[in-house]
Amino acid sequence: MAIAYTDDFGLFVFDGINYNLSPGNYRLVGFADGYQKNISPQISVAAFEQVDIGDFALTPLPIQFVLPYLVLSPLVEEYVNLV
Repeated sequence: MAIAYTDDFGLFVFDGINYNLSPGNYRLVGFADGYQKNISPQISVAAFEQVDIGDFALTPLPIQFVLPYLVLSPLVEEYVNLV
């Protein structure tokens, strides 16, 4: 497995020499906080081949509304006497 992080422009590169990648078939898996994971179709890479997969978009997760809630706890005798 090889991991690459995007730069400020969202670009990334897997250099076969630095990552010790052999020719073969690969899939990219992209993920980020607040986004759905994306898995690419199979990508075939030959020896010394440069492959541009184009855009690899991540879809934002749906907005989730969380309703606040209150917990009702019984009064403690000390607090009742203070009122």
